[in-house]
Amino acid sequence: MALGKFENGIAAHKNAVADAIEHHGIHVRHLPGYAYTVGCSDIGLPELLVEKMPREQSDELLRLLFLAAERRDTPAKSWDEVAVVTPKPGFESLSVDQVKTRLFDARTHYGHWKISAVKVLVPGVPRD
Repeated sequence: MALGKFENGIAAHKNAVADAIEHHGIHVRHLPGYAYTVGCSDIGLPELLVEKMPREQSDELLRLLFLAAERRDTPAKSWDEVAVVTPKPGFESLSVDQVKTRLFDARTHYGHWKISAVKVLVPGVPRD
């Protein structure tokens, strides 16, 4: 690496997350065993996290929930008001420690750890 060509990786990643949110309203991060959103806080709802689902299914579920919330005539107060899939999922709050160990992209985007998030409990998907 040449000294004159340093790239700040954190800034580049933050810009990539911001670009996804600007173009799609939401950023979905997939990691082994789970996926989560960044951008739901911007519409007044907690971020979403789903575990143990294949990438395509988790991506579709998280984006569908976000779009349903974003397109409501009146802002939702909770994800329970938004759930439009059948069977209807449940939602379980994540603790501050759970957020800090899993939602790194949200921290990068928002610049703090005061992030509210819920785990999506999908019927038929095993829990821990």
